[in-house]
Amino acid sequence: ISMRKELVRGKKQTILTEIATISPDIAVAYLDKNIGNRKTSDDHITAMSRDMVNGKWHLTGDAIRFDINGDLIDGQHRLRACIKANVPFTSLVIYGLEPESKTAIDANKPRTMRDFLAMDGMPNSLNVQAAARFLFMLKVESFRTSRPKPTTTELLNIVKRHKELPSSVRGTVSALGVSQSQLAVVHYIG
Repeated sequence: ISMRKELVRGKKQTILTEIATISPDIAVAYLDKNIGNRKTSDDHITAMSRDMVNGKWHLTGDAIRFDINGDLIDGQHRLRACIKANVPFTSLVIYGLEPESKTAIDANKPRTMRDFLAMDGMPNSLNVQAAARFLFMLKVESFRTSRPKPTTTELLNIVKRHKELPSSVRGTVSALGVSQSQLAVVHYIG
């Protein structure tokens, strides 16, 4: 555990950080400190748990965060995904934040798959993202049942595995009653 003192509102505050492997049992213990957090999303938890099970979860620097009272203020979805997946994951953990700091967590615009594709120079990134999502739905046959939320990793893997999908997106035009992404998938499959 590393420790540093920060000057916060004229007083010294001790912030502790560590990189920890969090088992499902530790996740349960951390969630016991989950007081006054936002409502969870089952779809988001399920999607993250698939990445954990498939070994696609990465240490990113996004932290499990606790305030100075020991309350969990960030990380409940990741912790619930760990329990659902029944596999450990590695994360930065921060202790000793001011309780008010939770109002700034996840308050900015997150990166989307479209952003990652555009950063890689892919044209039509929005339509490629939509086509990958449509392929994902075909793969899990979820049009008649529940609609699982794909993770960004799953969608990027679809684009990587189906290298001609962006070409199909470029080669299609919108048709009456059919979205360009759906038309692109039909073109790609054909």
